[in-house]
Amino acid sequence: MSMEQPKFNPHNPEYKKVEDLPKEEQVNYSDVEGGFVQKEAAEFYKIAQDIERITERESGSMSADKFMMLLAQDEDTKREWDALTGKQKLNVLMGNPKKEDMDLSTWNTNRSAIEKTLEEHPELRDNKKLMLKLIISGTSQAPGLASEKVRNDKGYALEAVKRNGMALGYLPEEMQDDEDVVMAAVTTRGLALREASPRLQNNREIVAAAITSEDGDFGDIIYASSDEVIESLLDENNPANKDILLKAMNNKHVNDNYKRIASYNPNHPDYQGGQYDEVFKRYEHLHMREKIEKILGENL
Repeated sequence: MSMEQPKFNPHNPEYKKVEDLPKEEQVNYSDVEGGFVQKEAAEFYKIAQDIERITERESGSMSADKFMMLLAQDEDTKREWDALTGKQKLNVLMGNPKKEDMDLSTWNTNRSAIEKTLEEHPELRDNKKLMLKLIISGTSQAPGLASEKVRNDKGYALEAVKRNGMALGYLPEEMQDDEDVVMAAVTTRGLALREASPRLQNNREIVAAAITSEDGDFGDIIYASSDEVIESLLDENNPANKDILLKAMNNKHVNDNYKRIASYNPNHPDYQGGQYDEVFKRYEHLHMREKIEKILGENL
């Protein structure tokens, strides 16, 4: 009875280049910088290297127009580029395909080329995985590139706002009025409360999540849609409000100068101007300063 041969594993750390592989497997692979790939992937690898070569940025940034101009000037690369499928082009433009997310500099450099590729290949707008890869923390416009079908998908919407809360502004009204989606958005970025539906801007839990968000601050309360929801958060008889306000006032985006009640009181001798003046001025009739001081007292 013959022994069964072990299954070939190209990821074996002993294999550094094609010549290290079993003889019968060498015909299926090609050497590339840093290792080897299957032959059918080698061509795409070369194209990706060509694109990377002509998009090297001396200053760390290059306009998408400059990118396309260089692409047009390099005839060999242009022919190879034109031979790519829309999906392959998009993967190259989004950078390292092994990365989960695209980085901001890549978006800034290739945004116009990405938009042009999606115009030429509109079917890619229905690819949820690709559309999610476009969403990064530094920009919120990418969700607008996805198809209406994708943007109306709650799973996509939730993942989008978890990556960038401000993506909420590019989602359909139905998603802006969905409690799960809006809560995820304001938890990621408090300012996303601005993009929520009026109904949810009047939701106490959502407003509280916005002003206590790790990437938010008390000033985001200005986007609450009614006095009632603000008053509910300033009610001294509700013991939960102290923790909410304390967390909002001690957020990393609120510096020491704004943690003191003096920062909110123009009549105080130590007053230096505060980023929340407009908030308190707008809601002066609610006596916000006095209520916050009464609830937090020496904790301010």
